[in-house]
Amino acid sequence: MSRLFAALFPSRATPPFNPLTVAALTAVWIALFANGALWRTLANLPETATPRGTFVIAGFGLAVAALTLAPLALAAWRWTIKPLAALFLVSAALGAHFMGTYGVVLDPTMMVNVLQTDARETRDLLSPRLLFSVLLLAALPIAWLWRVPLATTRPPFSPARGPMSTM
Repeated sequence: MSRLFAALFPSRATPPFNPLTVAALTAVWIALFANGALWRTLANLPETATPRGTFVIAGFGLAVAALTLAPLALAAWRWTIKPLAALFLVSAALGAHFMGTYGVVLDPTMMVNVLQTDARETRDLLSPRLLFSVLLLAALPIAWLWRVPLATTRPPFSPARGPMSTM
């Protein structure tokens, strides 16, 4: 129990996390919590009421987490993972808010519309519910993210160590 508490509320005495572990935790958080609209829609399908449907949903969740982890893992280095994970968390929180509130699917056309939105349209979209969504889905994990210490990692191949050191 104290180990879980130390992981959730890191201090200077908390052992450092591997950056890849932080990337995996970020991907799982996004898959579980920032995709509420997806999980509600899947749960309402009649096919998911069976044990087989439960495995389909679990597999789908695993795929969402893995596809989120893939780009995060490419930047899972000590100095890059925190900013990139924070960007992913804020983007996922904003997307979750708009998917849940307006029932929209974010596709490339929708992203073009987002980039072409002017200040008046943006003001119309700002709401206390948006603030709450971003605070809950992004600010909470980002606060943890910035407090957690990261371990120093080395690339698998370093000229100083030589090419045969990885074998």
